[in-house]
Amino acid sequence: MQAQPHDQSPQSPSHGAHHRFFVGPPEQFDRSAALQFTLLTCLGLREYHTLLDIGCGALRAGRLFIPYLLAGNYYGIEPQEWLVEAGVQDEVGSDLVRIKRPTFRYADDFSLSAFGRQFDYLIAQSIFSHAAAEQIRQCLAEAKKVMLPTSVFAATFRQGSTNYTGRDWVYPGCSTYRLEYFTRLVEDAGLSCRVLTWPQPNQQTWTAIGNEQTLARLPRSLCDPELAKPVHELFGDSAGLPWAERLAIARDELAAALPPGATVIVADEDQWGLGKDLSGRRLLPFTEHDGQYWGPPADDAAAVREVERLRQAGAGFMVFGWPTFWWLRYYVELHRYLRTRYRCVIENDRVIVFDLQD
Repeated sequence: MQAQPHDQSPQSPSHGAHHRFFVGPPEQFDRSAALQFTLLTCLGLREYHTLLDIGCGALRAGRLFIPYLLAGNYYGIEPQEWLVEAGVQDEVGSDLVRIKRPTFRYADDFSLSAFGRQFDYLIAQSIFSHAAAEQIRQCLAEAKKVMLPTSVFAATFRQGSTNYTGRDWVYPGCSTYRLEYFTRLVEDAGLSCRVLTWPQPNQQTWTAIGNEQTLARLPRSLCDPELAKPVHELFGDSAGLPWAERLAIARDELAAALPPGATVIVADEDQWGLGKDLSGRRLLPFTEHDGQYWGPPADDAAAVREVERLRQAGAGFMVFGWPTFWWLRYYVELHRYLRTRYRCVIENDRVIVFDLQD
């Protein structure tokens, strides 16, 4: 493996994070990898192609791409060297690395051209969803340098009603952009963009970026919402549903799983609008102060204390709605605490529910 010096980000192994917790909800680790791998093969990736994995992290998708591609054809760039090393040790294995000869570069500046070559495919999953606009511009400018006329760059971003105007990387949480604005960023780099109707577990939108003529040849089933419905059904994905419809499904699931009269902690960033009662179940916001939502916990210790305070006050269940799934990635010790002490009774791409009863 090739390595370059890199700058440490605010997050590091000292945060106590296992590599799977660090890169996303661990329960989505395998599914996210499968979705990335399947998408790229549907876009035409074959074993003889070269692939640049931007933000390759703990090799969540790399563990599928590395054995699939011919030796020397997988490249990854990542600011956190320890994540890649953990991925090699626990996900891929040194023997496969020796056989397949992936190349890694450790940098946080999107210096894609530093590899000194062009690539058939590029992928950036959950990178632009944390990036400032200027960082996206930088990545797209570098991508343009390393792309062939036939290259395809698959990337996600998080759509929102407003455009993030800050200059810094957003973590925890996400940066959002309107589709028109994101498309303009791509076009300013001399590239074209197509929205892909492909499942993404964390409310992000897949796009294909490249030459206009190349994108015109993409399979229609990847761009047409109606044609893509069977794909979403196969992967059990509801992220593509309208917010109200997705919430209605979640409410029905909670009503079926939670006993009448139960007191339930709800972590939803106050976005669901459930109020204080769900069909006879008392709802408590997380965190809570005088019955009102009081914002995210200050840290892991505060989060665990709040769970136990509410549990001692009578809460028997804790619900995480999809708007707070990122909390389970950021509050690593809280997540580990819940997983090791309490039974998870529902887990899908809408809700995760823990039974807090002894």
